[in-house]
Amino acid sequence: MSEKQKPAEAVRDFFDFFHKKDTVSMKLMMVDHIILNSLIISETKGRKIIHTPVDSFLKSIAQIPDSVSFEERLIQIKTTNSKDIATVNASYEFYMNEGFTHNGTNVFTLLYIDDKWKIASITDTRQYP
Repeated sequence: MSEKQKPAEAVRDFFDFFHKKDTVSMKLMMVDHIILNSLIISETKGRKIIHTPVDSFLKSIAQIPDSVSFEERLIQIKTTNSKDIATVNASYEFYMNEGFTHNGTNVFTLLYIDDKWKIASITDTRQYP
């Protein structure tokens, strides 16, 4: 029997798939009816909450042209978990075509189902300069 994967490892795997635009693998890591919310923070536009349907989120990733490079660099990861539920908080910096675009914090809620961690929700902040 293999050792149980840690929640932070599941989040790192999610970002590996994200950077490869492997939306099929990303979707397999999520529960049905996942909740995706973002708090957009802009000095010029203020604060705004955006809810994104999962299909729209995955489609937007799949449509990123191959000519565009992007990377979400996780800076610091903190995990709180019990046997069956976990939260993973990860501060990050986002880069597109090697240029910094924004930073923030991701908060993943994961549930342990079918011998693996599955993502139940992702809430993030996006701080724009």
